[in-house]
Order: sequence, then C-alpha cells, then structure tokens
Amino acid sequence: MKKLILITVVCVTSLSTHAQEKYFHDLKGLKDSSDITHLFYRLYEQGNDESFGKVWRDDIFHLNLTSGIDSLKFESCRNNPCGWYGDWTTIRYISDYTFLDDNLQKWFIIEYRDDSYSNRHGFIKAFNTSFFHAGPNYANKIDVFFSDTLSFSVFNFKENSIVSIMREDSLPSINYEYSMLVKAVSHDEQCDANEDGCFLGESDSVLIHNYNFLSLDKHQQGGLFFQRNDSLFWSDDLGKTMTFMSDEFQWSLKDSFLYAEDSSAIIAATRFKFSPLEVVPDTAHYYQLLKSTDSSNSWEEVWGDSSKIYLSQILEGDGLFYFGNGNVIFESTNSGESITEFLTVDYPITGLYKKPDSDLLYVLTTEKLLEVNTETLETTTLKQLPVSSEPEPAEIPKQISLEQNYPNPFNPSTVVSYQLAVNSLVDLEVFDVMGRKVAVLVDGERKPAGSHQVTFDASGLSSGIYFYRLQSAGQTFTHKMMLVK
Repeated sequence: MKKLILITVVCVTSLSTHAQEKYFHDLKGLKDSSDITHLFYRLYEQGNDESFGKVWRDDIFHLNLTSGIDSLKFESCRNNPCGWYGDWTTIRYISDYTFLDDNLQKWFIIEYRDDSYSNRHGFIKAFNTSFFHAGPNYANKIDVFFSDTLSFSVFNFKENSIVSIMREDSLPSINYEYSMLVKAVSHDEQCDANEDGCFLGESDSVLIHNYNFLSLDKHQQGGLFFQRNDSLFWSDDLGKTMTFMSDEFQWSLKDSFLYAEDSSAIIAATRFKFSPLEVVPDTAHYYQLLKSTDSSNSWEEVWGDSSKIYLSQILEGDGLFYFGNGNVIFESTNSGESITEFLTVDYPITGLYKKPDSDLLYVLTTEKLLEVNTETLETTTLKQLPVSSEPEPAEIPKQISLEQNYPNPFNPSTVVSYQLAVNSLVDLEVFDVMGRKVAVLVDGERKPAGSHQVTFDASGLSSGIYFYRLQSAGQTFTHKMMLVK
C-alpha cells in the first residue's frame, strides 16, 4: 500500500475598481493517471475598493488542458470580502499547495490568517478535513512523496522543521496555541519525554529541527535538502541526521532544484553570496544556476544573471531541461554542460512547466500563458490578460453552440459560426450525404472562449446537401447546408 510523505516549509469577488496592477505568476503543472495535463497559476491583482480601501488578490486557478475548463482552485486575498471567516480578519493567503498521488481531489494547502487582534496564524489543511494549526507560526513550502513503509509530514515554521508520521494520509488535526510539544532533535527540548501530551503519536514519530526545509529528491526515499544560516544541508533519512554540504552560496527558501532520475546530476537555482562589506558591481550575477554531479558535495556555476531564474520543474533522463530568465527561455540537453538560447517571448517569464515525455513546454509570463512545441517552436496562447486601454471583452457564451451557416443555400462559399463557453480544443469538419469527409475547417486547434467564424469554400465540390460537425469539450453538434451551383 502506498504511503505519503508530505514535506512542508513553514467567495470570489472581483475588485470594484480598475486594478492598479495585475499579472500572472507561479506556474505549476501535473499529469494525472489519465494522462491529462493540468496547469495551475496565480493571478495577482491589486487595486482600491470603496469599502475596503487598498485590496489585493493572489488567487490560484486551475486549467484542464483536455476540457479547456479554467476555474478557481484556491482563494488567496487580503482586505477583501473573501477573507472574512468567523473571527478571522480580512487576510487569507495561500503560501503553497500540492496534490496526493497527482489526484486533484486530494489536495494539501498552506495558508496563514490574521485573527481579530492582528496576530498571524499558520494552518496546513488537507482534502479530508484534517489540519495542523501552529498558532503564531506559519509556513511557505510544501511537497509530497510516497514510501512503501511510512507516511511522513514535514512542516517548516519560521526557522524550525517538524517531521511527523501521518496516519491514513491525514494531518495531525491538532491545535498548537503558542508552543509545540514535540520531541526535539538538535534543538532545545520543549517538554519532558515522559510528560503526557508531549508527542503527536509514538514517542519517535515527531522530530523538530532548527533547519529550514528546501527541497525533496523524489528519486530517493527520504532525501531532503535543508538550509540554515545560508548553508546547505542534506539528509537521506527524512531529517533524522543532517550533513553539511555547502556555504559558498546564499541558500534560501526561494531556491529550486531539479534531480536526475539516476542521481547523476542536481540542478539548483539560487542566489550568489556577497560579503556584507563587498562592493557589488552592476554586472554581478545575483542569481545563479548551479550543477552538482557528486551528490551535492560540490557545486559549479553554469549560468548567471541579475534577474530571477525559473526552472522547468523536470530534469529528463537525457539531461534535458529548460529555464526562463527575463524574456528568454534557455535549453540544456546535457544537464547544464552547455546552454543555448531557445526562445524569446514578449513579456517577462514568471514560470515554466515541461510536460514529461512530450514536446510540450508551458510558459507563464506576466501577461500570457503559452504552450510551446519544443520541436517546431509553434506557440499557442492559452490565456491572456486584457490590456487596460482596450475595451471590455465581449460577453462569454454560457454554453457551446453551432449556428446555421450563412448564406444558405450558398455558392461557392459560406460562413460557419460557433460559440465556446471555455477555452477548448475544436474539430470542425464537413461531410457529404454518404458520410465521407470532404473538408476540415478546424483541425484539433485550441480556441479561446467566445464567438468564432470560419469560411467554407466549396469551389471543388458538386451541388448537393452537406453536413458540418463541431466537436469540442466532449460535445458534438451537426447542421445541414446546401450547395447550389
């Protein structure tokens, strides 16, 4: 039976006025058991409201690339009605989230809220209503891993990481007001081991470390990176023992890692460590791409720049990975030995996701969500922010529909119109009375929600009755038309 290792570091309302700032960021992706790709992204929006004053939202949305449905997954907001929860005030920020076994119904989130006295509280919540309330402590990173033996959860609150055994994929469901009564490792003991209530379960099931959890190598059961005082530590036993690895770079919670399946390489995006007294030149590489080929014992810089680096979330078996920097996507086919410029996009990149075992790369920018074919470089816009100077977009249809062609009868061409309620894949084909396909008007293309038109030219066909069929989002519509010459 599969077990879970959970690694954690500590109503939708539109703004009533035009937003002062609005952009996409924080792209994540997964492929479920049905081979359906799901993308998750944040939409940050800041503005002013007559009732609440300065408000912002940073909601998390889910785009199903098969159905084309784009929907809100988790609310995240401040000083806005979505933040009112009983005694809690108007802040509810989702720090991070993940899914158990790539199942979208089994989610885990980290959030923090302010109480009526403006005290901040950290919560980790699960799909099955289990939770962990850590009082004034809050977290900002989460990950999952499966083991054949035990399920673990790891929470990082401020400067401490807590490792505990989970039961039936559930969080401890315990409220910690202002102290955490747990067994301690490399940290001051917080209670006597013989005291009632000292542990969340078995006496060896809870450990606390004065390190920050950074990353989990899912190819190694129990393999974790931790950080403390800018230094990097490695543990291969879920944090029971720590090994110092490096203090040359400024390791922090903002770092990201890619792992080769055969453990031959690790890629890390981090920041350069400058001395407090050092005069930093304008051309300095604040952000660096590092590579290790000896299990993180040593690191070498393979690329650097003054702006943030976004990794593609996957290091494939042949050493292929992508990263974004500014408006440029870079590619490496040999785990960073060489790096080439791959593609330039119109807006600053804020996230990448490479679909495993495919030629599809998903690129999030401040203004657009793009799908890029890495073989042909064909780029499709999946989602785009409206530009503030443009008129308001037309009303989105409530359902898919196919209109009667016009003119009808026709000679030799006619216009076919259809409406989509959501961003969808579309097939639009024409058949004769014998059921033979005579034309393809739209061939499996992704189209945005709204009204669409396509012209059918029947110059090469003889007079008679024809049928045109629309297939999209699991629905089929067919209409009859007449060609008269």
